[in-house]
Amino acid sequence: MTKRGKKEHSMTEKDNDFEEMKKQMVRDKQGNKKFWGPPSDKEGNFPIRLLPHVKENGEKIFYLHHKVHWINGRSYECLKQTLTDKEGNVHEAEDCPVCTFSRKLFATSEKGSDDFDLAYDLSAKDRYVYRVIVRGKANEKEPEFFESGKKLFGTLYHILTETDFGNICDLKDGRDFNLVKTGTGRRSNYDTSTPSANVTPAFKTVEELKEMVVNLKKMNFSQLVEFVSIEAIKNSLKEYLSGDGKKSQPKEESEKPKPIAKSSPAVEEPETTTESSEMDDLLSEFGL
Repeated sequence: MTKRGKKEHSMTEKDNDFEEMKKQMVRDKQGNKKFWGPPSDKEGNFPIRLLPHVKENGEKIFYLHHKVHWINGRSYECLKQTLTDKEGNVHEAEDCPVCTFSRKLFATSEKGSDDFDLAYDLSAKDRYVYRVIVRGKANEKEPEFFESGKKLFGTLYHILTETDFGNICDLKDGRDFNLVKTGTGRRSNYDTSTPSANVTPAFKTVEELKEMVVNLKKMNFSQLVEFVSIEAIKNSLKEYLSGDGKKSQPKEESEKPKPIAKSSPAVEEPETTTESSEMDDLLSEFGL
């Protein structure tokens, strides 16, 4: 190898090392982040594609519904629910000390009082987890987990059960979903979010779709579920109450989602092509 060739080879290795170092720095900064979400300090339209349930994994719905308690800024799975955890163990619903405490506090406090607010803060909150394609991401074929509260789920429920948009989660004949964020931080809301007007496949080619589906099948919702013992959650509650029990907890959105018109926009039906047929075969193969 010539001196110039050796130099170019060396520079390539250095460049590769530098790129890998930057990627690791990004991963370290992000930490063990479970969920994707729009930037908390930005408003705008964030297109995503809600992905379907994976029948091969025994799923019947495209989302995970679970309940959590927020105690001093940390979330805990409510013990009063039956779910499979990340270890593959089934947690059977049991009495939850946080639910018991919150219920008793509600019963003995006046609405609007500090104790009433504390009871609300500690009560179990409904959370919904979806798997989504994040449009504009460097590699859209790597899905992300996305979590919402009751309000956005209510919008999706309305779209899927009460409008003519159809199954927007379908990988071939579904629609992207425009996640429209207004406000920032805790004032954020997604009231005007709506499906795209056009029916489109999740990806244009079978190869891209297949790569995404392989990744999708690895994303079992149970990997996000972790229960602590009843003793641990009792101790956490006691520690919280012995300090400043009136600390702010994440609030659940309460307003009813705005209805979306039942008539779906006029769109041209996609033509059946060889590519389309191959997509059908692929989806059938993966049980989607």
